[in-house]
Amino acid sequence: MRAGVDDGTYVNPKAGAIRVSELVTLWLDGQTFDNRRTYQRHEQRIRLHVVPTPLGKMRVKDVSASALRDWLRGQRELLEDSTLRLVFNNLQSAFDLAVDDELIRKNPCHLRAV
Repeated sequence: MRAGVDDGTYVNPKAGAIRVSELVTLWLDGQTFDNRRTYQRHEQRIRLHVVPTPLGKMRVKDVSASALRDWLRGQRELLEDSTLRLVFNNLQSAFDLAVDDELIRKNPCHLRAV
């Protein structure tokens, strides 16, 4: 822990305790959209394809590349590739927020194994 504090990589283990569903909602609430319809499309994708899934119920700090691969595999059976890409981009942005807010050290969406 001391090394993490010294080099600036320490993340409080309690910080990432929020669930992915909460994180994506926080991310969405912090976004500015050109019009109401754009907001509605983002909100709908998150509400339908992230929040009710096992990934949405996970704690942010527990999301790994393998958890994302499992989620992607399940979503590929349900969604068109273009829709899945949009949902994944939203997730990626939400996890960027978690890194910026020091809830987690690395964005699992950026890992090469995903």
